Amino acid sequence: MTGCSWAPRAFEGVPLRRHNAAVAAAAAVLLGERIGRSRLIAYPLEKATGLDGARLLLAASVLAGGLHDAGKASPYYRDRGSFYGHEMVGAALAYSAASRLGKEGYGPLALAMHIASWAIARHHSAMRERHPKYLAESAPDVRGDAERVEDLVRAASEALKALKREPGCLEEALPRPLQRPPLGDAIMEALEGVGAEPGDVRRYAKELSSYLGRAGVVYEIPAHAWLASVWIASGALIVADILVARFEGRSSDDGSSSVYVESWMRELGVTPESLRSMAASEDDVDKIIVEALEPLLRA
Repeated sequence: MTGCSWAPRAFEGVPLRRHNAAVAAAAAVLLGERIGRSRLIAYPLEKATGLDGARLLLAASVLAGGLHDAGKASPYYRDRGSFYGHEMVGAALAYSAASRLGKEGYGPLALAMHIASWAIARHHSAMRERHPKYLAESAPDVRGDAERVEDLVRAASEALKALKREPGCLEEALPRPLQRPPLGDAIMEALEGVGAEPGDVRRYAKELSSYLGRAGVVYEIPAHAWLASVWIASGALIVADILVARFEGRSSDDGSSSVYVESWMRELGVTPESLRSMAASEDDVDKIIVEALEPLLRA
């Protein structure tokens, strides 16, 4: 641990590491229940890759949960009233870490991390100017939101720069299973190598919104299968994040998200009582995360 000049928190009294781990575990429970009911949900990815689609989607959702708020660890946000742009920080780190995992021979894990990067970039996209496709454009067609898009790009850039200066803050935000090799090494190396200028943020946004982007080409996955995988992982992340936020006693930033979550829970037959993982000990939460990731670590 290289140290951090502040104590990253998701909410007053809630350490950021604890929040990220809880969201990862909640995503595992939510998506695990759904895949258990119908493995058809993973069929497009399985057919495209020849790999176990259910395990890939579960791992992608857990990785997304574990890294979704990693950007909030940046000292840039220490004295600010919001974490504007943090999703692109986490998405850029996950995207870069995926490339490193692939080069080290962890193919299935790299694919799961790539899907996770797309999900992280979208976990606040209920606010339209925060969807990565708008950040990728120099003159976004968002009717009056162009200035806000520029503000978000600048915020993400400054947050990345500050985090690169204090990498120990990122370590403080990572759930313990994501600190271990090979994931921990890939994530920290990603921080060291990731571009942090506004143009770099736009480049990552473009990669994370182009359905014919690098990830689809590398894995030779048809656009429909890629989109289905991203939507599933994004849905699991968004719902898990809002449920954990409720449990922590705070509301979501996304105004209409609670209605979406309630309909999703009705569809799955999931009750708040079934998500006891959010209140579990750190060891129990870590166990849920490890169980979701372990098959891909062995692959």
